[in-house]
Amino acid sequence: MSKMTTLKWILFLVTCREIVVWLGIESPYDFFNWLATSVLFIVIWYRLGSQGQLRPYLIGISFYWLASFLDWSEIYFPFPAMVDKIDDMLFFIGFILIGISFLNVMLAQKQLQQQLFEQAYTDELTRLGNRRALFLRLKKRLPERAGVLLYIDVNHFKAVNDQFGHDMGDLVLCECAKILSGSIAMAYRIGGDEFVLLCEDLRVDEIEAIQRDLHQAVQPLTAQYGISFSIGMAQFAPDIQASP
Repeated sequence: MSKMTTLKWILFLVTCREIVVWLGIESPYDFFNWLATSVLFIVIWYRLGSQGQLRPYLIGISFYWLASFLDWSEIYFPFPAMVDKIDDMLFFIGFILIGISFLNVMLAQKQLQQQLFEQAYTDELTRLGNRRALFLRLKKRLPERAGVLLYIDVNHFKAVNDQFGHDMGDLVLCECAKILSGSIAMAYRIGGDEFVLLCEDLRVDEIEAIQRDLHQAVQPLTAQYGISFSIGMAQFAPDIQASP
């Protein structure tokens, strides 16, 4: 909604309120409040229906609408003081329900954002971080930290697909991912049978130990499927120019 449209709405509502006053209706401001709430209720119900997530909001608007009606018409009841207490309670309940609805919407939006983030930065098959997640991590870390990238390629993986089928090939990749994620480095899958381990703040002997452990851990898969790991290494250093 543009600023001009918002201004038009404000002018429209103010004009309607002044018309109600000009008509000489009893308690014109309370009546206008009830009338505006009625229109809002109808529009919301028409647009949103009874969606489960927004049901507390619709119920809250209903309570608010009833409270507005009682607030305007309480002078016509024999016990206006009692009606005034009732509409105050209804106003309170309405506000609480509307607040709960907005809280539910915000929590659902946060959950949706988390799901979308995981879908964008997680490999669907292995549940490791994907190429995009690796680049994001490097973008955050490169200006301030040094480290090592271990590139792991699964040797003879094509033969697994050809001999055992793609479903078994997917299972083998998942087993490889379990091996990699069991190390102290952060594991990513960047392509079909290509993985990366991001080693941050690790000593040279620790990185060498990771490589030895990987070669040892893959031995059962080597015996069963004939695959092995080829591991390459690339160092990265802090971006001195990006430092303050």
